[in-house]
Amino acid sequence: ILQRIRELAVQASNGAYTNSDRVLIQTEVDQLLNEINRMQTSIEFNRLKLLDGTYSSRSRFNADGTYQDAGPQDVSAMTGIQLPSGSTYIGSLVFHVGASEGQVLRVNISTLSVQGMGLTSLFSSTGVVSGYFQNQFNALVKQGKAFNGVLSSVKAESAIGIIDSALNVLAAQRSKLGAVQNRLDHTFNYVGIAAENLQAAESRIRDTDMAAEIIEFTKAQVLVQASQAMLAQAN
Repeated sequence: ILQRIRELAVQASNGAYTNSDRVLIQTEVDQLLNEINRMQTSIEFNRLKLLDGTYSSRSRFNADGTYQDAGPQDVSAMTGIQLPSGSTYIGSLVFHVGASEGQVLRVNISTLSVQGMGLTSLFSSTGVVSGYFQNQFNALVKQGKAFNGVLSSVKAESAIGIIDSALNVLAAQRSKLGAVQNRLDHTFNYVGIAAENLQAAESRIRDTDMAAEIIEFTKAQVLVQASQAMLAQAN
């Protein structure tokens, strides 16, 4: 979608188009931006919304070394992004990867909404349709934020740079999630080995050592046979 918006921005920056043409181009840009926001609320796993900002907080450690998730206000202060209306703040996605307390892996997933990627200014002033992120948009309108879109050649030129920055944000997030996935693969292998070692340790304690028991059995047989031979000679 971002690549298509970039193509439209390049097209709108061409001096061969009139402002009326750019209004038509802006219509598609608005729809594509709205689709980006819609996808953030529809991508779910087990009914958990992964990309709407619910898990976007940045972790921090207290002075005593204990872990603490940043609260919603902290997220706003650090990223400038308020959680969408109706979402439930969790902070980070936690995977329990061990058998004991505190053996967890925390993953933060930044929102890839229009505002999260810094694309808000590409909307036209009436471009946002009713949706999950509309409250954020309305708040920015009240603050007098400019929504230039690609309605002029100069604005379209500026939009190209904004979209390039958004592509970098997207690439960084995909790289981060890919790195976490690779880490989870190694964690899975580690947990599997730990479970195998634990089972082997239990087996050593619970199960019979066949080699040692056969030796003891053979030894006992030799002693019995020797005693029987001695008794036979004595008789």
